[in-house]
Amino acid sequence: MISFIKGTVSYTGDSFIILDCHDIGFHVFMPSTALYKLSEGMNVAIYTHLAVREDDMSLYGFLDYEDLNMFKKLITVSGVGPKGALGIMSSISTDDLKTAIASGDAKLIAGSKGIGLKTAQKLVVDLKSKFKNEVSVISVAKQASDDNINTAVMFAESTGISRSQCMKALSAAGVPDGADVDTLIDLIFRNLNV
Repeated sequence: MISFIKGTVSYTGDSFIILDCHDIGFHVFMPSTALYKLSEGMNVAIYTHLAVREDDMSLYGFLDYEDLNMFKKLITVSGVGPKGALGIMSSISTDDLKTAIASGDAKLIAGSKGIGLKTAQKLVVDLKSKFKNEVSVISVAKQASDDNINTAVMFAESTGISRSQCMKALSAAGVPDGADVDTLIDLIFRNLNV
């Protein structure tokens, strides 16, 4: 119904902003990962989803269209409402969430506020098929020692690269069997933008 709103941030709260759009203030719930990028007086465009219930209408907003799409997928899962989906997205980046779903890592998702292990497992089962392309990325881990991959990825993450970007780079490179940590780090950095 409302695809996006452009306006000026007039207030930032713990889980929401008030966006002034031509003298109308929109109360928009947002993940904390987006909130820390915003400050009062900033002009911004926010992609939105209007959640309508019998007793409430709430607007949820995202700085990136891909984040909005992830949110919409999450709320299709029984037991995951808009606030639960926002909690997940406040804890895990969209790329890392795709990777977790594709690899079946329910424990990572269950670490999010308001999401238990059973709900996280259901989420993985329901959405895994929607992230088939991520499954090929995860299969990279089968080709080299898990310890070596984890060490290489942790090193790359310390430089600001996301886990998902690392796995995509390794997938694009093709990992030789038994690759050592130095080789894996080199493959990550050489194939980041492939």
